[in-house]
Formats: sequence, structure tokens, C-alpha cells
Amino acid sequence: MGTVPAKPKKEVLHEAGLDTKQLYHPPGMKVPGPFKAHFAGAVDDNLIKEHWDDYVRILASISRGVTSVVLLSQRLSSYAGHNPLYRVIRQAGRIRRSRHILRVYDELVFRRRINAGLDRVENFNYLCRHMFFARRGENWEREFEEQLNRASSLVILADACILWNAVHLSEVYQQLQSEGFEFQPADFLHVSLYAFEHIIPYGQYFFNLRKKDRKEAFSKAHRL
Repeated sequence: MGTVPAKPKKEVLHEAGLDTKQLYHPPGMKVPGPFKAHFAGAVDDNLIKEHWDDYVRILASISRGVTSVVLLSQRLSSYAGHNPLYRVIRQAGRIRRSRHILRVYDELVFRRRINAGLDRVENFNYLCRHMFFARRGENWEREFEEQLNRASSLVILADACILWNAVHLSEVYQQLQSEGFEFQPADFLHVSLYAFEHIIPYGQYFFNLRKKDRKEAFSKAHRL
């Protein structure tokens, strides 16, 4: 399940989720040292072996779209204590969660990748909050369909802003490249397409997409 340092750090424990979640180890394994307090016990591997075929069948059904995770959870949770499939899924989930948390704690590069992904999501949420200025960012619709329409429109508007940022960043990149500046692919990891300080949510914008240069700019924006 991975190796961890002898002395756990509090900030890394919190970042990996070890301060709130319990881990599980293989049967017969002893966990020494300060990490012993984070393990709740052993995984029931006999239960997994006994119902392995049914577990694989469930995963295949979800992968092929025959059933959904929400529907499966609702049916299994209604009689969870007496359903062996529910207990098998819970045991398998404990294994995956324990391996993932230990990997987050042990691998600095993997932890940074996760944080970078979370930062992208948060930046996208900030952009949506900036664009959702009407009614103080509150959704007043009562019907679910109306709420879904408003949320979908907000995502479309945010995607348009991201595309526009990509177009202009492509033009800036081409201009700097023509002036002799050299870039590495890793340099663009620090460039965000979710910037919104230059976007005025109360203003009006007009785009002439019939121009040839505009069409080419939008089609070549992904090359950045």
C-alpha cells in the first residue's frame, strides 16, 4: 500500500485527509509507529473473494451505463446491513481510499498535481461567481428545470470567457515569440485561462465572427 516516513507531519496529514479518515490494512499486517492510530483495522478479504464476480459485474454495469451510481447506492443502502454486495463495495472502497490517502501523503509530486487540479476548479468557480452578478448570485427559480437552465447558461457564458482568454493569450504568445522570446511547455502551467479581472460583467461586448482573422484565431487557440 506504499511506504510512509517514520514521523508524520501535521500539515501533510491534513492535506492527505489522515486527520479525519480512518485507514485499513491487509489482514495479518501490523502497523507500527505513530501511524497506528490512523488505522481502524483490517480489510475483510474473504468477503471480497467470495463475492468478487458480483462485484466485477456491478463495475461493468456502471462502466457500460446499464445502471448509475446514484441508483445503485439507493438500492443497496435500503438494506445495507443484510446485503453482501454493499459490504463488498465498502471493503473495496476502503482499500482504494487507503491506498490513495497514503499515496497523497508519500508522493509530493502527486500531491501537487491534486492541488493544481483543485486550484483550477476553484478558479473556474471564481469566474462563475464573477459572471453571476444578477440577484446577488442567488438562484430564485423554484422549478428544477428553470434552475438547470440558469446554471447551464452560466457555464456556457464562463466557457465563452475561457475561450476568449485562450484566443488573446495565443495572440500574446505569437507576438512575444516573433520578438525573440523563447518559451518552454512548462511555462504555460503557470498561465491561467480563468482570469476575469479584465471582464466587465455589466458591460456589452460585440464580436464580429465573420472576419477571417477572428475565425482563424478561434480555431488555432487550442495550440497554445
